[in-house]
Amino acid sequence: MIRKIILVLAGLVYDLVCIPLIFLALLFSIFLKKLRGYIITRSGPVSILHYISACRKKHPAFLLCSSIGELEQAIPLINELELKKQPYFIFFHSKNGLQYAQKLGYTNCTIMPFDLFTLWLIIFLYCPPSHCIINRHEFWPGFIFCSVIWKNLFIINAVQKENPAFIEKTWRTWIYHNSNKVFFVNNTSTLKANQFCSGDTRWDRLVQRYHAEQKEIELLKTTLIYGNKKILLLGNAYINDASLLSGLLNRYPAIILNWQILIIPSRPQMATAISDLLGDNHDKTSVIPVIGKLFQYYACADIAWVGGGFDKTGVHNTLEPAYFHIPVISGPCFNHQPDALLLKEKNGLHTFNTVEELNDLLSSQLISNKVDTVNNVSPTKMIMNEIF
Repeated sequence: MIRKIILVLAGLVYDLVCIPLIFLALLFSIFLKKLRGYIITRSGPVSILHYISACRKKHPAFLLCSSIGELEQAIPLINELELKKQPYFIFFHSKNGLQYAQKLGYTNCTIMPFDLFTLWLIIFLYCPPSHCIINRHEFWPGFIFCSVIWKNLFIINAVQKENPAFIEKTWRTWIYHNSNKVFFVNNTSTLKANQFCSGDTRWDRLVQRYHAEQKEIELLKTTLIYGNKKILLLGNAYINDASLLSGLLNRYPAIILNWQILIIPSRPQMATAISDLLGDNHDKTSVIPVIGKLFQYYACADIAWVGGGFDKTGVHNTLEPAYFHIPVISGPCFNHQPDALLLKEKNGLHTFNTVEELNDLLSSQLISNKVDTVNNVSPTKMIMNEIF
């Protein structure tokens, strides 16, 4: 009881800090369109209570996903929940995540409110959840305080960082200690009794996607035939990636004799900027501004260049190309990505810093062979067995 009182007091203090910041954000939103859009999309407690009223008496599992990527990661778990006939309700941080979920046919979902303890407390009291599952991101104090009070907090696809900042390290340590169970995607030698290394549920999602999209993949392969040329796919391309590619084509123009270069921008809006950056080299490549098809294009590639490795955000998802056993190359910024680190250990990821190093890689026999993929044995099954 004392512990619950302390958590309630901590939640109220957290609200006292956040409420003035919210009012300040409301003020600035008059001038900042992006901030105004974020505030407008927040769901109020009344609308959330309306959404969850249908499953109120069934004690659903609450699942928190930030956006599209986290939903994709959680879909294998959601499928298992449906097979088990376990009611669930999904809260999204971003509007894009909600829209994507609705496009996939999910109706039991909404945008999360401002992360205030009192708002979550109203929701928890109205509809007590059987489980509170956070996918990947763990910085939602209001939700977490309520989940710990209800003693049903589970974190899946957590990432154990090597050198986190002091505040982040303290917060994560507290969350992991007070969670019922925590499932990490990466290997760690400091697992506690309630912690497991399950691997990434995205792997199960890729298995599902491959079987669902196999016919589309085979059809795409028939359209991407370039004689004796191999396919180099630059996926999730950023401007810095395109700039280095342009340098490669300028300095080593003969590279196109052996390679057909396909480029899929990280956002379709970047296609024009990337084409302009390539200049005269634009005709030597194909810029393909598609959404949701990158996985299929990786299936057709001989080598995958995963973008983001020259930006602060770091390299994007390396798990998708690894699924097809193809060599993966990227810029040097990959240490934040557990899958990239594991792939590097298996000699399946090769990094470069300069045009010369990139040319050497593409000319090397080192990346001409198929590589061992990241080996996960159904992380979702393990998580389900431990939670339910």
